[in-house]
Amino acid sequence: MPAARRFPRVQARAELPGNRHAAVRHDLRPARRLQRVADRNGIVVLYPQAVAAPASPRGCWDWWGYGDPPYATRTGRQMGGGEGDSRADHGRDDGIAHGVGIMCMVLTDNRLRFGERLMVSFHRTLRLPEDGRTYPLPPGFGLLPVLAGPETGEGAPSFLVPLYRREALWIGFSAAPWKPNAVKVVAGGINAVSGLPDDSAGLGDPQNYLVCPDQPWLDGCNIGDGTIRQFVAMPLGQGYGLGAGSEAGEQGGLDIIAYEPLPGHFPEAPPPGPSGPMRLSSFVAEEPRPMEMTLGVGGRMRQKIYPDRFGLSIWDISRASRAHLRLVDARDWHALTGAAAPASPIDAESYTRAGLPWFEIYDEGEGTVAPTAAKPPRTVGERDREYNDGKTAKTNGSVDVNVRQITVIGRDKASQPD
Repeated sequence: MPAARRFPRVQARAELPGNRHAAVRHDLRPARRLQRVADRNGIVVLYPQAVAAPASPRGCWDWWGYGDPPYATRTGRQMGGGEGDSRADHGRDDGIAHGVGIMCMVLTDNRLRFGERLMVSFHRTLRLPEDGRTYPLPPGFGLLPVLAGPETGEGAPSFLVPLYRREALWIGFSAAPWKPNAVKVVAGGINAVSGLPDDSAGLGDPQNYLVCPDQPWLDGCNIGDGTIRQFVAMPLGQGYGLGAGSEAGEQGGLDIIAYEPLPGHFPEAPPPGPSGPMRLSSFVAEEPRPMEMTLGVGGRMRQKIYPDRFGLSIWDISRASRAHLRLVDARDWHALTGAAAPASPIDAESYTRAGLPWFEIYDEGEGTVAPTAAKPPRTVGERDREYNDGKTAKTNGSVDVNVRQITVIGRDKASQPD
């Protein structure tokens, strides 16, 4: 391992071609490629050291529980041993001191998987008009691309996500009903639930985090009474970010911090059942450019932040895992990564005129978490007016959503995989 501080992402190589002795005589090119990627990204790779036996003829990891029923959990002998090896390799759990703990994190198919059960995804969507109305949930237009980036200064992994100026996004959470996770979302240094600056790894009371499930998605910053202001990407350094004018100052990026429950509160084994968010996915032209973006807020929509029905005391903040997403201008995506930039999004008026669906969750009996901040965040439109001597800048026009276009989703259906 390199001497530099590393976030201990662990990948267990399922099997080598034969046991540890035979491996030196076989083609190890796939393992070598994996190790090169691991060395560049600070990933600890654990290789099987099992001796071939009738139950494991190729010296494979004991995934199937040879005499160890909790094999797939961190209490299993191999998982526990792997965690011990990882800690020993690092000398100490460096991440906890920086709010970046030891829950494993993996980027797979443009989604971030935290630990064993939580999947976080980032979705393109319509930008809502900023016209004083409260809108239903807009659809999803597919996943935003996510690529691994360099570590942050605190040793946390970072990822790159392309967004056009004034493009909106929503965050999806796919989690296990039988063992939930707590999640903090910090956009540009501002906690999206409380509305306050937040640079800590801890959880707060009043509640400043989501519990997944029940929370299937988050489209923006909580403004109370079951409504949010939609996340909208804007250039960093022009005063549009959520932190502009606060003690935190304007910052770029988006931080997702996930927490496991303390042992003993939930079962270790999953019963059969579904998990995660589902919102329709579908598609298209836009303007100027900086490299790094921040998140401001725009139009208003109906979306509750569900209260934590388990209580603050059950969450294990010592095992927090943080991912930092660096938001970059989509027009620079090809130059930065070599990959094609995503198409720019359709506007809400065209979408609605085509008769396509909007969404609502049927959750009338549910409470909602109030923001802690004394006043709501300044919106992109308000900042535009400051730049334009009080005149309203060109923006999305108001949209009349016919009630027949609104698909009502039951809470059980909002927990389907995305």
